[in-house]
Amino acid sequence: MTKTDLLAVLAELKARCSSKQPLEGAPQPRFSSDWLSYELNAVPAVSSDQVTSLNALIAYVARQTGQNAYRIEREIVDQFQVPNLSCLPSEQYNKALAVLVERMPAQEGMA
Repeated sequence: MTKTDLLAVLAELKARCSSKQPLEGAPQPRFSSDWLSYELNAVPAVSSDQVTSLNALIAYVARQTGQNAYRIEREIVDQFQVPNLSCLPSEQYNKALAVLVERMPAQEGMA
């Protein structure tokens, strides 16, 4: 490769990076990265008591369903696009509880 060829390749890479076009064959992100721009000060986050109750419910659901508690927690935070449970906006707390309750298996004899 000559110096001219290398400069042409570099120019093409710079053009692709500046236009944010995905590279061919590059792996696509699995989850949205919207939470990276999440502002904690915009909406108050859940309290420590609420985080504790969410963690307890996650542990209960994990035990009842035989799933990993960490995986359930990751699915919840990915669904609400926050980095962890303590960053969940307080207005989303009831929705997070509802999502966890829906994951609980139905018990026999309960109508």
